[in-house]
Amino acid sequence: MRKLRLMTALLCGFGAVAAQKPFTLEQAMSNPFPEHLVAAPAAGRVAWQLNARGARNIWVAGPPDYRGRQITTFTQDDGQDIGEMSWTPDGRSIVFVHGGDFDMRREAPNPRSNPEGAEQAVWVISADGGAPRKLGEGLGRKRQANHYAELGRERTGQLHSRDDATPGG
Repeated sequence: MRKLRLMTALLCGFGAVAAQKPFTLEQAMSNPFPEHLVAAPAAGRVAWQLNARGARNIWVAGPPDYRGRQITTFTQDDGQDIGEMSWTPDGRSIVFVHGGDFDMRREAPNPRSNPEGAEQAVWVISADGGAPRKLGEGLGRKRQANHYAELGRERTGQLHSRDDATPGG
């Protein structure tokens, strides 16, 4: 009798599992995922990139509750990455490069076949939000794939972009 009850319970359990809807590729691909967490040198803030359905944006959080909020407003799944995120020394703004494929170090993706191509540029945005301000060109479409863009700060306090063959070099 005990075996009969166990078999009945197992069969009912398998029937419930079989009745569930199948897991889809769309469900797997639509989950947002964070990456590239960077801490501010002051003000106790953190920033990260969040990829939601292919649209990559910068989010920040700060004391006391560390509740995340989006500060950029990119809406398209255009294949353009956000990289080289760096806080200003006062922790009030974030400098970043938008456009390109930072993993492969090749030409900027252009999945929409825009005849003008895709732009890669260096931007700065306040951690409190607002419109980002373009500082200049990023790596550029014509640069070699092994160049590395490093954001730095000169003694004058001006932001610049530097090409180098090795990260941090």
